[in-house]
Amino acid sequence: MCTSGRPSAASRVLRTIGMLGGLRDAKEQSLIPAFAPLLDRLEKEAEFWISPSLRNIILKATGEIS
Repeated sequence: MCTSGRPSAASRVLRTIGMLGGLRDAKEQSLIPAFAPLLDRLEKEAEFWISPSLRNIILKATGEIS
């Protein structure tokens, strides 16, 4: 049986944050030095699409742009 992670987490009352949220948390905990290079790699190497407005929001949240 294949289940999606989000519904499984919700049924267990677990918070979901997604990949960008996990990377944001890693930056806030100084586990990664910078967020923008990882976004660049995701977009180029994994063909991960992120809207320009979301990219700006997350980079502002991590203090990488003002």
